[in-house]
Amino acid sequence: MRILVINWQDWTNPYAGGAEVYIREIFSRLADKHEITLLCSGFKGSKREEILDNINIVRRANRLDFNFWVYRNLASFVRHYKFDVVIDDLNKIPFYSPHILKGSVKTLALMMHLFKEAIFKETNPLFASYVYISERLIGALYKHTLFGVLSPVGKLELSKIGIPPENIYIIPPGVDEEKFRPVEKTNKKYLLYTGRLKRYKSVDHILHALAILNKRDRRYELEIVGRGDDETRLKEIVKALKLEKQVHFAGFVDEDSLVKKYQQASILIQPSLKEGWGLSVTEAGACKVPVIASDVPGLSDSVVNNKTGFLYAYGDINTMAERIELLMEDKALRERMGEENFKWSMNFTWDRARDKMENLVKRVQE
Repeated sequence: MRILVINWQDWTNPYAGGAEVYIREIFSRLADKHEITLLCSGFKGSKREEILDNINIVRRANRLDFNFWVYRNLASFVRHYKFDVVIDDLNKIPFYSPHILKGSVKTLALMMHLFKEAIFKETNPLFASYVYISERLIGALYKHTLFGVLSPVGKLELSKIGIPPENIYIIPPGVDEEKFRPVEKTNKKYLLYTGRLKRYKSVDHILHALAILNKRDRRYELEIVGRGDDETRLKEIVKALKLEKQVHFAGFVDEDSLVKKYQQASILIQPSLKEGWGLSVTEAGACKVPVIASDVPGLSDSVVNNKTGFLYAYGDINTMAERIELLMEDKALRERMGEENFKWSMNFTWDRARDKMENLVKRVQE
């Protein structure tokens, strides 16, 4: 079977995040049985075409106008390469492939999460309105399309905008248990955040929580792994709160280095306003690390409150600070929750996700 996946970026793009990891892990496994092509945007220094992890990478246009390239060229691109199935990854702005292809090729949609009103926290009102309106069209233009989502909350969100629930299938992300695994920890305790540095990710909430804890004479270190356009603002906040000795920006790190950071971390913090699932939660769990996360769509599915970690109301920085202090000062509780997160994370593997995706692709062809 010849399968085309459309996504804004591939996993080597500097702006890549969890969505790109999801695509790589699942479709590289499917490439053993099917011919997989990823159509995505280009970036500075990227090749127009190459093969990565057994997937044919085709880059066209750039991050700012890739969707317009798709609107103009998708139909001819699909005809030329004679794809059997097109998989449309809805991430920010949909590609509307069912409308463009008009039934000439079977289509399947993936959705990491809907931004909805959260997009107005991330960008300027004009672009945010564009994304918001684009998402509202999904119910009409994808009504007869089968969907894969990451969590029950994702299914609920889609059903509320007009996608029939019977057309929505849950395919949670997995974890590579051979790479992400627990090891004996050093005596150093620190908090960890991993992910893109975007405003809606709300990493600044962690910084303000540290400032609160400093006033209680509870000084903890934080390592921030990842890059993004909110990095400059976050560094300014660190300086303003006088946290320079406690907060370290690691930037982008390779996977081996990322695993080591998970393995030695005391707690993973995820304060985001919106997530499809929270891949870092599962990766941390595989390394026996408990999680403190905001109680929002996606994270409320990946964190089992009071068992694998703590959920708190988004934006409640005081409660976040209290939970940090509780886990950091109670080693037995921290280890128990880490153990529970490990057991929970082992329910999610990329091989299982691959099998569910392949079954959904076959269902599209029926």
